[in-house]
Amino acid sequence: MRAGLPVARCGANGLKTRERQTSLTGEKAPDAEEQEKRKKDKAKAKDGLGKAEEVLLPLLQESAAKKPENLAVILGDDLDGHAKVAGRLYSQVQLVRNRNLLSKAQGIQRAMAAEFKQEGRRGADRLETDPCPREEGLSDHLPSG
Repeated sequence: MRAGLPVARCGANGLKTRERQTSLTGEKAPDAEEQEKRKKDKAKAKDGLGKAEEVLLPLLQESAAKKPENLAVILGDDLDGHAKVAGRLYSQVQLVRNRNLLSKAQGIQRAMAAEFKQEGRRGADRLETDPCPREEGLSDHLPSG
């Protein structure tokens, strides 16, 4: 019964090591400055996406529902500016879509998560099967029985 204690301690140390590994790629955790930069970038992207959903999409849907004759009258002198902006938006959407950036990013993220889970399982298996270095020779010092 006592011989199981060192194995349990090794198991706990192994779990602590896995907890310290915060990245799916096995890299060390980013420093505070890098974490802050990532946090700001994520907030900026989320804010931009929210604005697009709140403002841009309804505006485009409203414009698409109108007849060209009505748009010509409604927009008047601003028609050229609206056409340029719509063209730029379209080209950027096509750029992201044709290069499949978001789809590729999702695939990479799924692969990294699967690899991380698989590594976690391998680590847990090693903890159960590999003897703890501190356990070697410990049985000589423990009372039997």
